[in-house]
Amino acid sequence: MEIEFDRPSLLVAKQRCIDEKKRARNAAQLMGISELMYVLLGDLQKIHFIRKQDFKPLLQAFSGQFAMALTRNDAVVLEHTGELCYECYASGLVGWSQQDWLAEFDLSCWHYAIWLGADSRPSLQFYDASGEALHKLFVVDQTDRQGFMNAIAPFLMNPQDWAREVGVEGDPARSSREAGIERWLFMKLQACLKEHESVKSCRLIDKEALLLDWRLLSHRDNIGSLFKQYKITRPAGYALLSEGVFQLDTSALGQIFNHVRDKHLAVKITVANAGAIQTHRGLVNKLVTVGPWFNVLDPAFNMHLMETEVASIWLLTKGFDDDFAAHIECFDHQERLIISIAPCATERPADDQEWWNLINDLAYSARRVA
Repeated sequence: MEIEFDRPSLLVAKQRCIDEKKRARNAAQLMGISELMYVLLGDLQKIHFIRKQDFKPLLQAFSGQFAMALTRNDAVVLEHTGELCYECYASGLVGWSQQDWLAEFDLSCWHYAIWLGADSRPSLQFYDASGEALHKLFVVDQTDRQGFMNAIAPFLMNPQDWAREVGVEGDPARSSREAGIERWLFMKLQACLKEHESVKSCRLIDKEALLLDWRLLSHRDNIGSLFKQYKITRPAGYALLSEGVFQLDTSALGQIFNHVRDKHLAVKITVANAGAIQTHRGLVNKLVTVGPWFNVLDPAFNMHLMETEVASIWLLTKGFDDDFAAHIECFDHQERLIISIAPCATERPADDQEWWNLINDLAYSARRVA
């Protein structure tokens, strides 16, 4: 259903969501608008914008600052609190890097950035062309607020100056007044809302050809490209393969995290969206379930996973030219990858054995279900 820019009605709907204490992302979905539009609506006077060409130097300026970095998709939130160390990766991506976590950003997907300095938890937020949040930085108690402000201040623009620069005032019907900027952004963001790519039916796929290509696959990073070649999603592709993959029951998630915690295994937990990837590398300790949310609540690392959004879990055990993969992937109801779990490289044989004990137990359970 197409949403019209009826500002009074949208403001009433936003206030209702605020009163019901809904998260911005979920509230925006209920209203049929983007998260960015939800955040901006009625609050432009409290917000500063950052130009797209300043994203990279802004990230560089934050190196050495202490903050909470958040990356999420519709099902999982990953949060790390600590010092931000800017990194430029060989792949051309940029991001943060620390011993126990890293974040990688594809800035070509980043289109908007805003600073919410007046909020009770000041934050810097980055969005894609449709207004979907890609990455956020939050000020925390340990943050040097003066240093943080010194880093961001040279890049801040008020809404009117930003609107003038991006051409909002080029059309006489679009003034730089708050409502005019909101209308312009609303139309632009709504036009960019993504449509799900149509997927071929499994019946149309040559299973023998797919299996042969799967066997010849030499690098794990090319798994997505293989299924894209056949125009199918990852879980649809896994379901067609007869080796190297096992579908697990969605209840296995608790078993996986409890085993990792109880055996003190260092793991890589990765969450991604269209423009950011964030990975935890280390232990997990405090596991807490609250309603539909399964949480890791450690001092410097938090994960929040909505279990009702997990539609399928797949275990991969396949050899590649450079290593042997034995990791777990979870997908949502739209067959999008929402989180992956893999072992960290370790010099402790006992850790490797405990991970393989888990993998073998999961594979055995999957075979029995099948």
